Amino acid sequence: LSGKLIAGRNLEQLCTEIRTLANHGLCLPLVIGGGVQYDQLPAYADSFKVNGLRVTSDALIKEIVPVAIKNQYQVVQILKKFGVDAVAIPFEHINVKPHGTEYEVNRGLVDMGFVGNVTKVWTTYIRSLIGKGKVPILSHIGMFNNEFYNVNATDMARELILALEAKKLIIIGDTPILDKNGIIIKTLFS
Repeated sequence: LSGKLIAGRNLEQLCTEIRTLANHGLCLPLVIGGGVQYDQLPAYADSFKVNGLRVTSDALIKEIVPVAIKNQYQVVQILKKFGVDAVAIPFEHINVKPHGTEYEVNRGLVDMGFVGNVTKVWTTYIRSLIGKGKVPILSHIGMFNNEFYNVNATDMARELILALEAKKLIIIGDTPILDKNGIIIKTLFS
């Protein structure tokens, strides 16, 4: 779920749709990205993207985490207002490893800082919530050695569906998902 979509009327429309699904027994976990909520953070102005990933400094991750928590709980609260039993999933349920470096033509090798790649999604709690008719809400933050890491929300969602052995992934965002050749991915196959 794009960070742009958790503001204003977009979120209200989404909550209506999620309520409809939940009322029919489909309690789908949501992964929330960042984005516009981070634009005003002081450390964000100094950051940049390499190959689609936001270089995340120590200063930036310290600013992102409180906003990510706020976004996660905002979504939980508005879903509850719409009659959906939503639960925030603690960051500790997503294990990551540091992404390391990326190569960019103009910069050479770039240390991505606190960018993580998901290594494990602890699904027991998530599955139990779904089994009880609750909607799990995950942020794009993972943990490595008790430190927070920024994870691309689409990558987080992919790892979540793989861990849950889900049959479908719904991406609600404002930018297309591209394959390695820059072609829009319209349908995923396993």
